[in-house]
Amino acid sequence: MPEPKAEKTVFWKGCTRFPKLTAREKAAADAVTIDHGRAKADIRAIVETLCEGEPRSFRNAEKLAASGDYIAGEFARRGYDAARQPYTAKGAAYFNVVAGLPGGAGKPRVIVGAHYDVCGNTPGADDNASSIAVMLHLAEVWRPLAERARARLQFVAYTLEEPPFFNTDDMGSRVHARSLAPGDPPEFMLTLDCVGYYNDGKRSQKYPVNLARVSYPSVGNFLFSITNPWGKKNAKKFYSLARECGNLRVEYVALPSATVNFSDHYSYWKHNIPAFVLTDTAWFRNPHYHQLTDTPDTLDYARLAETVQLLARYLVA
Repeated sequence: MPEPKAEKTVFWKGCTRFPKLTAREKAAADAVTIDHGRAKADIRAIVETLCEGEPRSFRNAEKLAASGDYIAGEFARRGYDAARQPYTAKGAAYFNVVAGLPGGAGKPRVIVGAHYDVCGNTPGADDNASSIAVMLHLAEVWRPLAERARARLQFVAYTLEEPPFFNTDDMGSRVHARSLAPGDPPEFMLTLDCVGYYNDGKRSQKYPVNLARVSYPSVGNFLFSITNPWGKKNAKKFYSLARECGNLRVEYVALPSATVNFSDHYSYWKHNIPAFVLTDTAWFRNPHYHQLTDTPDTLDYARLAETVQLLARYLVA
């Protein structure tokens, strides 16, 4: 994996305060080191399994359910209690997969989630097998860390994130967010959505507004941490930790909720739960987004492995 390039100074970083890691947090993060070779192989195997055969879309209910069953089985194989959260949408049955380790009472809960369905007939390697694979390998890495970690993790694989269910109450993440007991809210939620496509070429990164072209890199070699102004504490800590304890370039932005409602994090914002999303920016970088060419061979597995290590370091600190 190429060395991260030096960051240019941009105006917003001079106007934004990012938290400094405490000595305890930095020591806890630095102590987490994963086997990158194993991570790359495991992540690739999961992506290839999810992408083979018929597309896992609502139009292929049997394949979509089989993909959910595969994910539940992978959580169980890694030592987790995995439950299906069933519900009905437009007269058909679907389910989320909710997984966690036994114990952890008294610790704050953090939700890590990613959707497993695809758009149309696409293979959906980056969108969103990449995130499911990162989540599953993170679960494996997390198991020996859980006892000493500050928080307990709940992993959720969502169904029906893609059209025609996108931004409706039938999204799996909306169903899960609604099911959370008011008296036991999570500390925050972290969404993974399209995390595997990188391009080190010049001007490979696009943005929705001209101002961003001045303020952010023109090379698509980073992971974006996106949040809203009232829930930015956790995303800012992730940015700080990435700079101090990571080998993966990370950028950060906080925007009004209505302008960044493109994934499952928005379901939790609607229930006043702090959340942020990690993404490779999808259609602003990846020419294969929602195309038949979104295949496993287009992903950067070295950076996906680094993402797992960075997430484990962040969540344990």
